[in-house]
Amino acid sequence: MIYIIIILMIIAADRLSKQYIEKNFKISEQKKLIKNTLYLKLLKNKGAAYGIFASKANKLLIFNLIGLTAVVITFIYFIIKVKGEKMIKIILSFIIGGAIGNISDRIKNGSVTDFIYIKFKKAPVFNIADLFLFASFILSLIRIIINKK
Repeated sequence: MIYIIIILMIIAADRLSKQYIEKNFKISEQKKLIKNTLYLKLLKNKGAAYGIFASKANKLLIFNLIGLTAVVITFIYFIIKVKGEKMIKIILSFIIGGAIGNISDRIKNGSVTDFIYIKFKKAPVFNIADLFLFASFILSLIRIIINKK
């Protein structure tokens, strides 16, 4: 049950943050949070991660819907079946919450709303869902390193 709550909290945080940004910002408008480091900047991403394949947005939507359905079903199965592996269940919850956050945006708007910008060499603009997807990757690496020792 806790993992479903994690998923729902990620989806809610992602949706609420995107709604706030969409309501209060214009496209490409940028506001500083931390000087020379962290900004809010509204972008609409019609492509995949970090805007790749933007010219193929319609095909991407169908691919995302099919892929998301498969991913969610698979991950929910593993959340239910994996015994005692809390780290794996948290990782899967982060992936499901992040994936649902972005795909629901793509279904609703035809694009994903990105707004977190860290001023760094060619750093992408991203959102809350992306943060949890990235966190799942980092947690997976940590788990692999710990298990190898």
